[in-house]
Amino acid sequence: MIHFDIPWSLMVFQQRNGRIDRYGQKKRPDIRYMLIESNNPRIKGDMRIIEILITKEEQALKNIGDPALLLGKFSIEDEELVVSEAIEGGSDPSAFEATLDSGEEEFDPFEALMAASAEDSAPVQVKTEETLFSDLDYLYQAFAYLNHSESHPVEKLQTVSGLEVMVTPDMRKRLTALLPEEAMPQGDYLRLSDDKAFCMTEMKRSMQNSMAETAWPKVQYLWKLHPLFSWVNDKAGLLFGRGEAPILGLPDVLNPSEAIFIVTGSIPNMKSTPLVDEWFGLLYENGVYRGSLTMNEVLKKTNLRNVNIPNSNTLTEESIADTAKLLPDVVEKAKQYLQGFYSSHAKRILVR
Repeated sequence: MIHFDIPWSLMVFQQRNGRIDRYGQKKRPDIRYMLIESNNPRIKGDMRIIEILITKEEQALKNIGDPALLLGKFSIEDEELVVSEAIEGGSDPSAFEATLDSGEEEFDPFEALMAASAEDSAPVQVKTEETLFSDLDYLYQAFAYLNHSESHPVEKLQTVSGLEVMVTPDMRKRLTALLPEEAMPQGDYLRLSDDKAFCMTEMKRSMQNSMAETAWPKVQYLWKLHPLFSWVNDKAGLLFGRGEAPILGLPDVLNPSEAIFIVTGSIPNMKSTPLVDEWFGLLYENGVYRGSLTMNEVLKKTNLRNVNIPNSNTLTEESIADTAKLLPDVVEKAKQYLQGFYSSHAKRILVR
């Protein structure tokens, strides 16, 4: 990339350079800047400010990942205004450089705090997720269930682990808002695979196509935050009304006197960002609270796996009513359980 004109905004730098620094490429981008030289002190000073912008953009990208943090502005227009005022006002280039340095320094304490916290804490432990369904199974069964009342055709891919989903109008609306235009399915079907190696091969193959062809693979990678999950989750959230919850009878697994309440709860900070977000089980026996269970412990105790549970019709109206009477105590015990996570979190982040 050759910059024939040098932008007065670090955000524009980032957008331009990002055009050739793309996902999946192997070669390092070659970025050049065309600058003029002048013996005129005023013009020389102005060009020095531009040179500082270029240098700081490159340094910031390596050090803090986001050059826009240096000027502390949140729009291209505001950044351009800062630079234009520095140039038009004949600002000392050293003073302008110091302004950018201060922006980077303000970012450093957080980095140092996180680094110090990592050094003082125990080694990081990688936990393997254990869920009731794999991502693919979850989507497949969700679409199969939705097909009972709506038309959401879905099929498993034949040559690789994945799904082919028909894109409905409301689904396309959600995907359009969250996916880049080039990643949107061109036809009526969205093909997804959880095979990372296969998706990388598809990416490389599509990048070798001519410019007349699409540069995006026909089979996309199903990452854990794919927008399709949020669409399915919203649909699933409407299966039960307010104050309703599913009840499973497991006579061959749990004793008649046992009941497990599966609860989800979160505790947000003042910015509404969840600091604690947990799923867990609360075990009761003969109407008395016996303790909490992690979801893995719930799955192990109930034998709930990727199987179809037959409707044995063993739940009586009396047993359902007795279980419902426990709900006030369940809510109270759930609050206490979540408070334990909150207290543990508060101790970890408390700075003395």
